[in-house]
Amino acid sequence: MPQPLMVLLTMASLGATGPEETLELLRNTDALVVQNASPLEERQVLGEVSVANRTKEGEAGFVLHPQLRVGTPWKVELGAGAEVHNPAGAREGTTGTLGVHAVGQLVEEQRVLPQLALRGEVLGPQGEEGISAEASVLATKQFGQTRLHGNVAYRATRDAPDDYLVGLAADHPLGYRLLLQGDAYYLKPLGEEPGALHANVGAGVGVGSAFVVTGTVGVTTTALDVSPRVLLGLVGRL
Repeated sequence: MPQPLMVLLTMASLGATGPEETLELLRNTDALVVQNASPLEERQVLGEVSVANRTKEGEAGFVLHPQLRVGTPWKVELGAGAEVHNPAGAREGTTGTLGVHAVGQLVEEQRVLPQLALRGEVLGPQGEEGISAEASVLATKQFGQTRLHGNVAYRATRDAPDDYLVGLAADHPLGYRLLLQGDAYYLKPLGEEPGALHANVGAGVGVGSAFVVTGTVGVTTTALDVSPRVLLGLVGRL
């Protein structure tokens, strides 16, 4: 059975920034599903837009997802976005929803303890599903230049089964213009519906002083099917 591929392209406007700022932006772009526990810092503003042929749950169709992320002085990141989904072969046509999220740091990284953060997200109704709310615990631990991340999330959705996510990720810079990264996560609805296992590897590359390009290749499998997912994204520092 052919293995599915996931390709993610992210371009981030850097402006006149130094090596540390370039690497920081590489680490903060949402190229992977499993996220780090570092909210955006004060005065940081990122605008993002992505398109995909499947949702992260594996549902086929055209998916458009723009969002805006803002750092605050209180170690809390605030964000708002939208998702437009045109399911493949569906008669109801295109659906859309709006959402907001917040990421708040709980514990700074120490010698033994990882950095910990809480993330909350609320999405409006979309298609046959009602409003949904998701709560996540994010953890990040650094070993030299390598960072390890762990996520545990639970999502409750009206008129649809709740689901949970468990995932791990890692990233490692080579210099300040190349970031190697990868993640693996398991997404499972409650009840008898099958879960899905996803794994992705990729790299972020700083191009000149204007852009960062990130690419990932991944595999998505369930007990019933193996499906490809392709996603292209654009991220800009505002």
